Amino acid sequence: MKRKLVSVGLALVLALSLSLVTAVPVSATLAGGVDYWEVTSPGQVITENSPPTALFKVAITIVEPVDSELSGVKVEFEDVSGFDKTDLAAVSVYRDGVRPYGEPETPFEPGGEDTLIAAGAVNWVGLVAEVTFDTPEPLVLRDDPGPDMQNYFWVAIETSATIANGDQFQATLGTQSIEINTVWEGSPAITTNIITAEAPVPLSQTGEVSMTTTSVTAKIGISVDPTSIDFGEITPGQTYTYPEAVLTVSNIGNAAITVSADIAADTTYASGKYFYTAALKLNDKLCDKAGLPTALGGAWTAEELGLSSIAIGGSEPVTPGLACPSLTKAATTYTGTVVFWAEAAQ
Repeated sequence: MKRKLVSVGLALVLALSLSLVTAVPVSATLAGGVDYWEVTSPGQVITENSPPTALFKVAITIVEPVDSELSGVKVEFEDVSGFDKTDLAAVSVYRDGVRPYGEPETPFEPGGEDTLIAAGAVNWVGLVAEVTFDTPEPLVLRDDPGPDMQNYFWVAIETSATIANGDQFQATLGTQSIEINTVWEGSPAITTNIITAEAPVPLSQTGEVSMTTTSVTAKIGISVDPTSIDFGEITPGQTYTYPEAVLTVSNIGNAAITVSADIAADTTYASGKYFYTAALKLNDKLCDKAGLPTALGGAWTAEELGLSSIAIGGSEPVTPGLACPSLTKAATTYTGTVVFWAEAAQ
């Protein structure tokens, strides 16, 4: 929210602006001169996107010349707290008619008794707004149509959606804030009460989290502990479990892995039949060639081993065992190798 001294959308008795009148500059003789009243109240509040709200009333008395015109109004705004000219949607001037001196005050009725004077432009210089009319507003002479007549105007503003709850500002009409016949006239400066914005507090708010990541090439890493096992002495036809209970398969890479296994080296126990292909169990599962162990290379899928996904830094147990074939030859040492394969998990 920008905060500054601003003059925007004010509907007042006078219109801030630069006089664009083409007549030869003639200073009006102001019998009653220009009179100001500020019409705000102590503790005055205003809403966002407000309707026209009066700040000042202006009375202009003209003795001569006959063709006197009001062509501009200048309003200075002061940022008390958090205010900026963008917080105003309009600075405007409304005509309140011509009435005798001493006539009772009338309320501000924009669009009703009080008529908006079309403004061609609002020129901002800092927080000072000059309102220029499309057509200068004719002023009635003091004695026409009757004695002691005055021209009355309202200066008003409308706020925008950018004004925030608690923003505060004031407005001032200075000693040269009313342009009559291209000459800036005025009265002793007058300033409004402090005006405070009342805007709804958002029912929801957002928070932001910045995110950063760096992509790297996936590195597949696996370790198995221990790297050798000894089942000890065996008897044909019997089952055995590795004495140390388990192998530990660990993910030492930087990506989740899936792990399968197969037999890479084996020893025959009978004519053309491989011992570990027939007998080795991993997690209580025989390899896929155990029923016909005549070809080397029996395998276990990751699903059969229960190793479909091992997280980075994670590990899983594999329990090895033997189901010795009945034809296993006695007094023979059987050697072999089982390989665990790691691939990136999908």
